[in-house]
Amino acid sequence: MMRAMVTRAGKLVVGEIPKPMPLPATVLIRVHGAAVNRADLLQKRGLYPPPPGASEILGLECSGTVEATFGNSSRFRVGDRVMALLRGGGYAEYALAEEGCVMPVPTTISLSEAAVIPEVWLTAYQLIVRVAKLQHGENIMIHAGASGVGLAASQIAKDLLGAHHIVTSCGSDSKCDASVRVGRASASVNYRSLKGSLSDAVIGAMKGERPNVLLDCIGGSVWVENLKMLDMDGRWILFGTMGGTKPPEGINLGHLLSKRVAVITSTLRNRSVEYQADLVRSFSNEVLPKLAAGKLHITIDSIYDLRDAEEAHRHVEQNENIGKVLLAGFESLEPNRQSDETLQRL
Repeated sequence: MMRAMVTRAGKLVVGEIPKPMPLPATVLIRVHGAAVNRADLLQKRGLYPPPPGASEILGLECSGTVEATFGNSSRFRVGDRVMALLRGGGYAEYALAEEGCVMPVPTTISLSEAAVIPEVWLTAYQLIVRVAKLQHGENIMIHAGASGVGLAASQIAKDLLGAHHIVTSCGSDSKCDASVRVGRASASVNYRSLKGSLSDAVIGAMKGERPNVLLDCIGGSVWVENLKMLDMDGRWILFGTMGGTKPPEGINLGHLLSKRVAVITSTLRNRSVEYQADLVRSFSNEVLPKLAAGKLHITIDSIYDLRDAEEAHRHVEQNENIGKVLLAGFESLEPNRQSDETLQRL
């Protein structure tokens, strides 16, 4: 058995569940740290169920050490420092990962830093390289520029692909500053303090040019402004709906046609294991060495004990974080102090 954070009545409490056993082509990880993702918040509310066969425990990424493998064919050995992209199960003492989705942690990166890499950096890499196919010299606009994905995406756009103008939107001056200083954006627009439209502000920041690519985790509430700012033949990559799932009433699809805009949606969690493993291989070759060398920067906003995951979720829900929120303290996971009844055997 092992301890994990389980969902009860929409809240996370300490529970005891069976410890997973290694299966062919999997790696059992003793978890050192995990990161909070917005998908966790949605799953906790019953709005984002895990894929078939995945753990119902929250957590899409983790770091730790190899506890066990299946047989002797694994490329990993017990005790290796690793990080992994998960379909679920990261909020626990042990997590079972597909071997193809496990990466060695470079010696220059701590296990804490490694915990916030897989989901966010692989998502950013996938969106920019594989989905948007951003080209050298193109312009890109990124919503939520100080989020984990935003900070990773702007760095990848600049340092890996050589984008021209990289402009982001954020909800505070401090987040705009982080987007430029850490994320290396050309400019960042505080959408809360605008006197004009967001599209005009972005085009102005691009010195009259327009985005060729737009990364959108907001959705409905920015539909009109997105369409106004995009260039001809622009690629609009929708990977979240934090601002609503429906565009405003009266939307004229003719405006999409007139600009020949391609609206492309993308997710990562529900893709095949083969796809995810191939993505991990490419990322490990192209991006991970730059992270290890310090050429790309990992941003941890705050650290919470795993038992305080509810508080960490509230912090993310209130959009207070710049970068990632880390969950630690897995080694000393104990029942919630508020009630002895929170330790539940499943």
